Amino acid sequence: MSTSISVGKATVADFLRTGISEQFIIPEFQRTYDWKEDQIRTLFEDIWNFTVEEGGPDRENATYFLGCIVSYKDNVEETDSNGEKTKRTVQMIIDGQQRLTSLFLLLRAIYTKLCQSSDQSDLIVSNYKRQIEGSIWKLNKHTAEVIFDHPLLVSKAISEKKNEVLHDILCKGVAEDDDNNYSKNYKLFIKIYEERSQDDPLLIYNFLYALLRQTIILPITADSQDTALTIFSTLNDRGLPLTDADIFKANIYKHLEGESAKHEFIEAWKALNDKTADAGETLVNLFTYYMFYLRAKDEDSNSSTVSRPAQLLLQEKQTT
Repeated sequence: MSTSISVGKATVADFLRTGISEQFIIPEFQRTYDWKEDQIRTLFEDIWNFTVEEGGPDRENATYFLGCIVSYKDNVEETDSNGEKTKRTVQMIIDGQQRLTSLFLLLRAIYTKLCQSSDQSDLIVSNYKRQIEGSIWKLNKHTAEVIFDHPLLVSKAISEKKNEVLHDILCKGVAEDDDNNYSKNYKLFIKIYEERSQDDPLLIYNFLYALLRQTIILPITADSQDTALTIFSTLNDRGLPLTDADIFKANIYKHLEGESAKHEFIEAWKALNDKTADAGETLVNLFTYYMFYLRAKDEDSNSSTVSRPAQLLLQEKQTT
């Protein structure tokens, strides 16, 4: 059976706006949101440095490539308040969720600070608030009024509690629980933004222009979940390569038939993850250890598939 892949090119603002009609969904089999302070600072500083050296409204043709987002479109069934079932098309994010989630947190942090501006009548502040509104929330089709309780990004890969944390940050700008990466990174973005605003209040608006209008994403849309997962298993998130556990989980998931089987698998995976945590270990490490064993057993010394510890294991085997 032939497959098809669509590759596009869009600014951050234009790409995120596609979520108004087709919401971004991070499926339940995905990894959790794992970006830490280093990745967050790198994201912000890279775009900031681009703004200073190459970008901004006075250099309209300049662009900064942020990376790829791999997805496939799916129809999800929902039940409305009247009990009627409807279907809507969504974008299931298969690769790039770390980057995409961080963009939403960054834009929400900026929006929070713009709302705290002393001069809400300032045309620049009003302009960027409108642009961000159309990038992270659904808008009323008739009035363009912001529907704050309908963010364009939803994650099903996290626990219900953490889902509420992400929802509260995006919808209310509130991060009360510090025991998760969503809250930590949202607050860090606010801190960095405040620091940069104090250094150069005018340059911060050039940064917003570069972020929304000159930062480029390459959306890769697959024709099916199967095709998207194949791409997923061969691409890396920026600064956060796929682990053996990620690849195992994705490949098992894609061969399951029916929503019931998939749900049971995800629940079993979560339970296994909890058990390994209780034992003072991580699921990622367990699968990595197992891959080391399999590769050593097969005498696979290909450096493109074997990590450094596995190479050492192979070398030890060859010398004994």
